[in-house]
Amino acid sequence: MERKTGRMNRILLIGLTPFASGINTFIKNTYPYMDHDLFRYDFLMMEKYRDRPLPAQFDTAGSSFHYLDFTRDGIPEASREKLRDILASIPDLCGVHVHDMHQMTYPLALADRMGLPVKVIQFHTGRPKHQKERPAEPEVMERLELIRGDRFDRLACSDLAGEEGFRGMPFEVVPNGIDPDRFAFRPLYRELIRRRLRISEETSVLGFFANIHEVKNPIFALRVFRELLKFSPESVLLFAGLNHTDPKLRGAIREYGLEARVRFVQTDDSIDMLYSAADLLLFPSLREGFPFVLLEAQASGLPCLISDEVTDQVRITDLAHMLPLEKGPEIWAKKALQILQGKTNRMSRGKEIAAAGFHVADAAKKIQNLYLYRIRGDGSANRATPGKNGSCYTDMQS
Repeated sequence: MERKTGRMNRILLIGLTPFASGINTFIKNTYPYMDHDLFRYDFLMMEKYRDRPLPAQFDTAGSSFHYLDFTRDGIPEASREKLRDILASIPDLCGVHVHDMHQMTYPLALADRMGLPVKVIQFHTGRPKHQKERPAEPEVMERLELIRGDRFDRLACSDLAGEEGFRGMPFEVVPNGIDPDRFAFRPLYRELIRRRLRISEETSVLGFFANIHEVKNPIFALRVFRELLKFSPESVLLFAGLNHTDPKLRGAIREYGLEARVRFVQTDDSIDMLYSAADLLLFPSLREGFPFVLLEAQASGLPCLISDEVTDQVRITDLAHMLPLEKGPEIWAKKALQILQGKTNRMSRGKEIAAAGFHVADAAKKIQNLYLYRIRGDGSANRATPGKNGSCYTDMQS
């Protein structure tokens, strides 16, 4: 079937969930910047999410949702015939785009057998920067074998994510992007949040803005904060993200006697206000692909103290300070105190974020041009130029 760019081209997208995550943020950020007269996403969701509420922005753009029994590790044999039926039922379908999902590649292989031109897998999970690339398990290599060759587009948010996800296969880096204006520092937001939480302007506020998960290293952040209180006893630590009831975290707060100095806040859509209210972001992650939080915080002019296991690509401004986790909580606390004591008049840094190529409009354009390149099949949308570490940095023009 001939596909012309003057008609609607539908892409089946896999990876959206009802929960906060980096993948969801990428999808939600780029979606409004796509040409909806040219492209329309359908979404394949896990059956268990059928009754969960989803962002209204996808409904209002005319997207369709399809539900299937599958897991993060792949499509079981029992669901594969239904997946074929779903693909066959979507009018003007031109391809499949899988986000992460632990290298779930079967839908791309099926799309290839059906002759669909767009077959994209985008990986968002990194490995620790100082950990050597580890050999993949046989089942992972078996999945990756399904997307070997230049008919498939392998994307990653950073070099570390691509190396972790594709294990020696070539890939392209499409950086995460944000709307820097949304995360501009606003004194009014700072005043409103601090007043609501009964925190004075003179109090130092540290933020841990991530879902509570072992990989994010929240207990280490607590230990850093406990050391910081020895020098700045009126400081406050804000946790904003999912899993606040995590028993290990709650138990550590009680054990360290921090109940009076730790606050939990719901983010909803107010994370931009929290950046303005904070004085320092603690980010001691064990590994990351390319965290949106560090883009958003720097755009807000918020200093960040980051584990050096995170990719160097996050160091876009001089607000990003890195320390090895091996230095321990005491050294981290002293560095945090140094940053807090050296703070100057706060200002937004969004222009630097955009100039470095991390505006969401750029990311959306690169994805859209990749679709066009595959649909046209004539090279009329330029592809990528080779980058370091065997990856490519996308530089596609309309």
